[in-house]
Amino acid sequence: MDVNTDVQDIHDWALGRGAMCQHGQTFGPAEPLGDRLRRARHRAGLSLAEAGRTGNLPAVVIGSYERHDRQPGIVALMKLAELYKVRLTDLLEIVVWERRNGAG
Repeated sequence: MDVNTDVQDIHDWALGRGAMCQHGQTFGPAEPLGDRLRRARHRAGLSLAEAGRTGNLPAVVIGSYERHDRQPGIVALMKLAELYKVRLTDLLEIVVWERRNGAG
């Protein structure tokens, strides 16, 4: 896969649509992205207002991600990962499983 395909697969995954990866496997979220963002913020000890003040994103935008009203792009996810002091892959929490009998 090329880089653009990989980025699109991550974006599809973040939206909960799943995506194909090599060897006929699919990957998808273990829990909704907004829930993972909220959990990471709480673990960082930040209120929504504090995250908005100290990060590069307004609190209203962060809250909309957590409520599943909006989907963050990769740049916003990188900013949040830095703010919450977690790896981007921790926010993405990609789980790979084998496709069996055409089911994901």
